[in-house]
Amino acid sequence: MENSMMSATYIPSRPPYQIIMYENKIGVQIGTQRITLVRRNPFITETHDYPVVAVEDRLSALQDPGYTSDVCTEGEVWDNIESKQVTILCKLGEQLQWQDFIRMLWLDHSRSGSRIQKIKKVQIFQKLLKYNGSMSLPDPGLHIIHLHSESFADKPKVVRSMKDDTFALNVEWTDDLDELEQRIVSDLLEYLLIISPRTSTKYWMLAYETEEGHLQPLATKLNANAKATRFHNTLMASFTIRAIPTYMDKDTTLVLPESLIDENLANKLRPIFYGDEDEVRAFLNKIVKEGKNAKPTEITGLVNELLKKRIISPKSCKRPLYTVLRDAKLYLRSESNWNSQVKN
Repeated sequence: MENSMMSATYIPSRPPYQIIMYENKIGVQIGTQRITLVRRNPFITETHDYPVVAVEDRLSALQDPGYTSDVCTEGEVWDNIESKQVTILCKLGEQLQWQDFIRMLWLDHSRSGSRIQKIKKVQIFQKLLKYNGSMSLPDPGLHIIHLHSESFADKPKVVRSMKDDTFALNVEWTDDLDELEQRIVSDLLEYLLIISPRTSTKYWMLAYETEEGHLQPLATKLNANAKATRFHNTLMASFTIRAIPTYMDKDTTLVLPESLIDENLANKLRPIFYGDEDEVRAFLNKIVKEGKNAKPTEITGLVNELLKKRIISPKSCKRPLYTVLRDAKLYLRSESNWNSQVKN
């Protein structure tokens, strides 16, 4: 040791402070403990930076823009974790959107080093809520989950949602289809602990798609599973949401249009129905009843009936009509399925 020298320096952070995470630890970084080690024979200098996080009773003080922490006695040193190893989640006090939260979940998961590890959605959400006070929930409505798998040695290892999807799902693969379905459902239902405490869940609905053939049976089972497709027994139709609540806003309610018919949707359909607005509304009222969409076969059957009566234009009954209904989340099957069912 006579040929070595060590020094310690505390470097305070400045507002806005960052919320950081490593494995199961989440904290607000207020500074960095820098350890410098100098060795001789040969001459080597090593520098290690360790994050210093605020103790819980200091969090309210940190919200003051004028507050600064100049001494590390006000915090806890993560002395077994270097700053380069932590995940920066967000800034303290930042109003977070839902997709920001989903991005954080995937970022943390990617740094975990384990593909099969469960995503720590509830733990991260509760900490962020404690630090920042509020977070926007996902928009009510229909959300598509795009399933894909990751393989190792030519064998699927995990099934997960895409990173741009509304909900981050990641489960370990099993050849038992029923068990795989249950794992997806269990992972999804953890989001109830986030959404349901202050908000009715009846306005959220899900559907599953995949481009991988070996996952098609799973997607089919999930789309037929009430627990996998809705958080509540009531399905949401294709109407417009005018107000989206934040998690901590107890008084905010969803304001829905008086009519379940979206005027933008009606305008898109009008040319397909020879400009007849009454027929457009009659069509929509038949395929959306009491907040529940008609079955795909019922929709295509109705379209065929209206084609025979010359209410729908045969020139627009394929891709134009399919595209409008798909974008409105009223028809969720493929275009090839639509074309095989609709006869002009």
